[in-house]
Amino acid sequence: MGRSTYDAEFLATPTSGDTTILTNNWSVMENVWRDFMLTERFGVYGAGGIGAGGYILGEQFQGETLYAEPSASFAWQFGGGLLWEISSRLTFDVGYRYFHIDTIQQAGAEPNQFSASELMFTLRLYEPFRNWRLPRSPTPLGGWASARPPPARPAPQAPPNP
Repeated sequence: MGRSTYDAEFLATPTSGDTTILTNNWSVMENVWRDFMLTERFGVYGAGGIGAGGYILGEQFQGETLYAEPSASFAWQFGGGLLWEISSRLTFDVGYRYFHIDTIQQAGAEPNQFSASELMFTLRLYEPFRNWRLPRSPTPLGGWASARPPPARPAPQAPPNP
């Protein structure tokens, strides 16, 4: 088995050479991720999410491919990892994620589920193109086109005392 592969028994008696196909995987998730720094440079993070996911299940049978209707179900995931801040702009991340779609019943197939997990090794580079930005200038409405505060304006003068 490899990435994006699936194995399920169809109700029809399989013959040698038949292949189960899982295609058009999709998911829509709402996630929460949180970093916790343990020291100035090392930290951990955790995550979780819920949503929906689905796929199309099919079978290659005697040279023809037969597909069931697209199906969807509740999906969830969790993950976590370790962080090492190499510099103020570069972080090395080792993370794990598990993803699961609940049971789906499709015509012609046993109830089936899909799940996947992955171990990731990542370099996070913050603001990689920050030197490519256009020069900052005043906007037509008098504000400034950057996060930099606008220049100081002179304080209003009090009227002279009579």
